Amino acid sequence: MKNKQDVTHSPNAALYEDRQKRIVRLSVHLLLFSTLILAKFGISSGDGSYIPIALPALLISVAVLFEYKYLVIDRNSTLLFLMVVLFACISFLYNIAIFDARSTSSTASFLLFLILNFTLVFRPAHKKYTDMLVNISSKYFIFLAMCGILQYFLQFAGYPIPNFGSLFPFLKPVLLEEFFNSNAIVEYGSDTLRSNGLFLLEPSTFSQLMVTAGCIDFLVRRRYAFLPLYALGYLVSYSGTGFLSFAVAAFLASVISPRQAMRIPLYLLACFIAYFSAALAAPDILARYIARLGEFSSPGSSAYFRYVAQHIAWNDLMQDGRILTGWGPGGFRQYSAFGIASNALLKLTSDYGLITALCQFCLLAYALWHRRYALIPLYFLARYQLGGGAELNPAFFVLAAVCCIWGLESKKLSAQIKPMSARSKSLRDATNCSRPSSPSPMDA
Repeated sequence: MKNKQDVTHSPNAALYEDRQKRIVRLSVHLLLFSTLILAKFGISSGDGSYIPIALPALLISVAVLFEYKYLVIDRNSTLLFLMVVLFACISFLYNIAIFDARSTSSTASFLLFLILNFTLVFRPAHKKYTDMLVNISSKYFIFLAMCGILQYFLQFAGYPIPNFGSLFPFLKPVLLEEFFNSNAIVEYGSDTLRSNGLFLLEPSTFSQLMVTAGCIDFLVRRRYAFLPLYALGYLVSYSGTGFLSFAVAAFLASVISPRQAMRIPLYLLACFIAYFSAALAAPDILARYIARLGEFSSPGSSAYFRYVAQHIAWNDLMQDGRILTGWGPGGFRQYSAFGIASNALLKLTSDYGLITALCQFCLLAYALWHRRYALIPLYFLARYQLGGGAELNPAFFVLAAVCCIWGLESKKLSAQIKPMSARSKSLRDATNCSRPSSPSPMDA
């Protein structure tokens, strides 16, 4: 009897692999285009909720990639997700059962929370296309950096580019700009607009994206030509969220890994070089960044609402005993009326309770974690907590999937496909040759 052919070298397997590669490429383009280029588009309802176009794109892509066996279900992530579902359902049903004027039960928010976290249970079955995912995302980052820089400097030539609703009024029914600060100015009383990357919703989102692009190019692709482009794009956003998230991630990386701690001087040197370069090239821009440091102690400012005023909500949750159960999905809106901006932990605690929030954070951390590139998952975690609104934002989950969960090699992936050594191949061939062939029905 003839030896069985290795299925990995059969024509059908080669065709299937080629089709899988094309499906992965198309899915990544669908995800990034809907998330980065069509970020301002979606469907809004009268109660203040909306569905960005990135959400159906994420669900379709995950379903297709799972069908073509590029994504598989991770057991540990599934267990963590089931814990999130259990405690979230307990909080949801508890707030429905009691009669409290402050309790809420937004079914849309509850379903969105579960759907987005369900996508975290999937991981790639192999690492064949990680480089392709990173390279595709880098092209989008470069394009958006150029658009953001062009958007900022064109306004000084008399060609300001405001939000899409002003340029194309007929698009307003499908635009989400009214929910965000798309036309943010550099300072109060100024007419100069901060860049949002032209296609993104807010300057803070643009700044976070530029830091993500810099981390990918510096640590993964090992290409440094576009780092100045990302740095300039970050500067014209006039937002400190990206740098703050990066600083927290770098500190955590140095604590977790001694090898990462050895890179801290390199990070500090890069920061000093960027600081002095900005001081020489754009002193006005740098001066405005330094002036924004005073916002942390200034009530009414963006930094104060986002990072300081949140203790008011924490105190209220602890005094009312709702820190374990929350107020129900959508419960954080009562704090937004007092000008308190959300972060992931506070938002999920106020909606579902502290236990659900911690379980969800563990799920996200496990899905993101890659020891080889520790700084990148830590940056996404810091961005998730400090960026504001990421816990129910499909755009965050898309970028986390493409740039981190699916786009970085890890032991989780390498454990799936282990290349056979030469000695193992020779032993296999010797075993097949020495094994007597069983008679076929025709010989009998």
